[in-house]
Amino acid sequence: MADQQDPINPRSGGMKFASLRETFRNAALAGAVLTPYGALHGFTFGRESLVEQGALIGGIFLALRVPYLREVPLFLTRAVLVPLLLRSRKDAPEDMKQMVTDMQAKTGSGKHVNIYTYDRGMTNNAVALGGDIYIGKKLVDTMDRDELKFVVGHELAHIEAQDMSERYLFWPPFVDSILTGFITLSMFYETALSGRSAQDVAMAGGMVTLAAAYYMAASGVRNYHSRLTEYRADANAIRMTENVPAALGALEQLSRNGGGNTHREPTKWETFKASHPIGEDRRRAIMAMGRHYPIKVTLE
Repeated sequence: MADQQDPINPRSGGMKFASLRETFRNAALAGAVLTPYGALHGFTFGRESLVEQGALIGGIFLALRVPYLREVPLFLTRAVLVPLLLRSRKDAPEDMKQMVTDMQAKTGSGKHVNIYTYDRGMTNNAVALGGDIYIGKKLVDTMDRDELKFVVGHELAHIEAQDMSERYLFWPPFVDSILTGFITLSMFYETALSGRSAQDVAMAGGMVTLAAAYYMAASGVRNYHSRLTEYRADANAIRMTENVPAALGALEQLSRNGGGNTHREPTKWETFKASHPIGEDRRRAIMAMGRHYPIKVTLE
């Protein structure tokens, strides 16, 4: 049976240690991005601009704590992603809707969740947007019922934890790091070509270096946070399905459809730039979760 000390949805009901610990962890991750963000942004654009950017991030952080308001970015994302990447949407078959109902009974969630299939665009993928789950027809056709249930549970776990909304906290520094890089690079070329002193050129070059380091930090922390939510969604899906072999089978199908290899050990650089756990990293994590659940088959 699932570990009752580690609830499927730690954010439901009262404040639990797991959610409190997660709050501090996310605050630390955000601080790791926002501290260099604030320092470089203030140095480059001045205090007034820094206050405006800080207010924007603070507003996003508060919005994520307000029901309905935190869904606004998802409405905008859905308006872009669904027409471009998730086309030909159809209501999912009744057995898939029943999967959602059965697993929500375990989470104790009363949230209304819609589930759809689609057969044009990124058909070898699955995604949760707001209260909607979209699963590509290619996955539906290639997975068996238990594997598909794990995928549905994974996306349902994202919805229960509001992962997609929370990720928006990490986007302003990442986007701003790109803009800052372009601006500082422009300043460097302008300084170098205008015949200024070597000291001015060196200072401009230093700003470019700082901007590059800022981009790497913002990108790395954003991806790290995203991978943590994926590991958590895998764990919660296993708690709901109690079927580790199906989770490994679903991972194999997802990797095969995407041209990947679940047994390949990713390099540190591949892990750093990945928003999802890949290869052996993810397989190893799922295997570790299997120690807490009854497994009727031998895992190699």
